[in-house]
Formats: sequence, C-alpha cells, structure tokens
Amino acid sequence: MSCHLPADGQTGMADPPNQNQEQAEHDDLGPDHHVQLVLDSDLVDQPCLFAHPLVNDMTLGVSGADLMRFFAHTGHDPQLLAF
Repeated sequence: MSCHLPADGQTGMADPPNQNQEQAEHDDLGPDHHVQLVLDSDLVDQPCLFAHPLVNDMTLGVSGADLMRFFAHTGHDPQLLAF
C-alpha cells in the first residue's frame, strides 16, 4: 500500500477556499466554535499514517507531509508539539 500521490500529482482536492470569506464565516460563529488543531510533531515525518475516516469500515493511508499539505489546502495551520 502506498501513501504517495499519483504520478500526475493530482490530489482530487478542490481549489482552496477563499480565506477572507471563510474567516468572515468563522467570525460569525463566535469564540465557542473556534478550534486550534494540535498535532504531535513526530507525525509530520512519518511515511504513512493510517486512520478510519468517520466510520470504522475503511482505512485511509496518508503520509505526514501530505497530511500537512491537506491542512494547508483547507486553510488550517496546525500547531506542532512534541508529545
């Protein structure tokens, strides 16, 4: 099983959201709806991470670098900590 993107580099992800519009929408939610994403810094260097997305009948494999690219693509900047 590989955690690498296809050779053509296509991720299948849509264009990144409009940051200004997204921020305005989040500001309307109030402080109780703001979330800070925190990850173990060791995850970033892993060649393959496995998770069950929403349900436990499938497993998703992604590299730490691709996970960080996904977060950047969605406008999220995780705080990396050494746990």
